[in-house]
Amino acid sequence: MGGDLGPRVTVPSAARFASQNPQLSVILVGQESKIASLLSDISPIPNLHIRHASDEVMMNERPASALRYKRGSSMAVALQMIANKEADVCVSAGNTGALMALSRSILRMLPGVDRPALLKVLSLPSGKVYLLDLGANIDCSAEHLYQYALMGCAYYALVENNSSPRVGLLNVGEEEIKGTEQVRLAARLISEAESIHYIGFIEGDQVFFDKADIVVCDGFVGNVALKTGEGMARMLISVLESSLKGRWYLRLLGWAFKSVIQSVIKSLDPGRYNGAILIGVQGIVYKSHGSADEAAFFRALTQAACDAERVTPEALNDSLDELLI
Repeated sequence: MGGDLGPRVTVPSAARFASQNPQLSVILVGQESKIASLLSDISPIPNLHIRHASDEVMMNERPASALRYKRGSSMAVALQMIANKEADVCVSAGNTGALMALSRSILRMLPGVDRPALLKVLSLPSGKVYLLDLGANIDCSAEHLYQYALMGCAYYALVENNSSPRVGLLNVGEEEIKGTEQVRLAARLISEAESIHYIGFIEGDQVFFDKADIVVCDGFVGNVALKTGEGMARMLISVLESSLKGRWYLRLLGWAFKSVIQSVIKSLDPGRYNGAILIGVQGIVYKSHGSADEAAFFRALTQAACDAERVTPEALNDSLDELLI
């Protein structure tokens, strides 16, 4: 029920996803009457189901309030279905803080992990970069950053079948003396871990140029970095599109290179990479952007379904154990 646009986006997107993936069971969790009304103009889909939840977590609600008073919300009911093994993965566009708090309470943490982190895979021309945390925790200790590095490596090993990714720590400079005390202490902890291939500090512009496979930061920095990058991508798309509507020779150029330009615009579109996994809890939970449109939410569902096949909590815990041996 959450997100900036709520069921108006999530319901039709999930219906499309269910119709294209008949081998999967898709369960819409929320106020049944609202969901049913949005499905009334759609032909019945056998693998699309509704689980009623009487309440919802508001986007501006404090996590503590959601944890205490919203146990009947769509978010809490969906997470409880994961805990009860009634579903394999939960996808939400709702309140990030509430999702983290309810996930910790209902699903519990993986052994040895204090806090979960939001991890997102950015697909770049030079390859992929795994970025965490993206907003689950605003204030992080050095120990938390060290745990994020371990979780990032464990997740990367499962998804990429590579147990030695390059790990960088996002900072205001590459020199060892730069950054806050917590970041410098985290660098020491990560560098001393024999199981982590640590390459040192990296700066914000290096995130997008194949400097590291995994970039670790606290949730405040990560969220700002991600949304700044997405805003820049949208601006470039807008400038490119408006430029090609200018003088006649620009329109001709746009027509001549239409397929190339469309490919560039598609590669820049942040909606293609919507969805971040809440790593560290004993269940697969995916967070979509609250502002996601139907196409972007569909992408989050697709990515979550892929991860449910290969990144089970048990496999992630085993991968973490191997790093700690």
